[in-house]
Amino acid sequence: MLLGAALAMIVAALPALAQNETPFTFNAGGGFTPVVGALGSRLNNGWHVTVGAGYNFKGIFSIGPQFLYNGMGVNPAVIANSGAPSADAHIWALTLDPRIQLPISTKFRPYVVGGVGYYRRAVNFTQPVLQPVAFFDPFLGFVPGIVRANQVLGTVKRDGAGGSLGAGFAFAVGGHHGAQIFTE
Repeated sequence: MLLGAALAMIVAALPALAQNETPFTFNAGGGFTPVVGALGSRLNNGWHVTVGAGYNFKGIFSIGPQFLYNGMGVNPAVIANSGAPSADAHIWALTLDPRIQLPISTKFRPYVVGGVGYYRRAVNFTQPVLQPVAFFDPFLGFVPGIVRANQVLGTVKRDGAGGSLGAGFAFAVGGHHGAQIFTE
């Protein structure tokens, strides 16, 4: 019975909350990427950035494309087994993410989000090298120089379809049509 009353309050609040929605959204974020499961013995924790857009339908549903990039280190044991002096790894994804908001209030909005799309993981085994480059100096013009760089010795790639499922919440900043701060 309590669940039915809560659902009735959410449904009753939908028309009022839907009037304050903007149809198009943009999001950008970044943060810490913990590596778990089988990958945890091969890759190290890293960082990520994400950007996306969306379309809000009247009510609590929105959908839009998202791009995600994760940069990670490679476990020293994996590097030693490869024979390469160094390595780095990254994962990127392009997904379509539906989101269902729970309209508790206009200031605080929890939601459920998922996604399905294309994922690619790459591990680059590298070695440091000195690379000749041309620097531009306004007085001298182009001047030859040398910089440190990483030469890729080999790359292991895996790609395919994948998905995600999670939850988050957003806090309104600056009124109904203003920005939101969110976490997932």
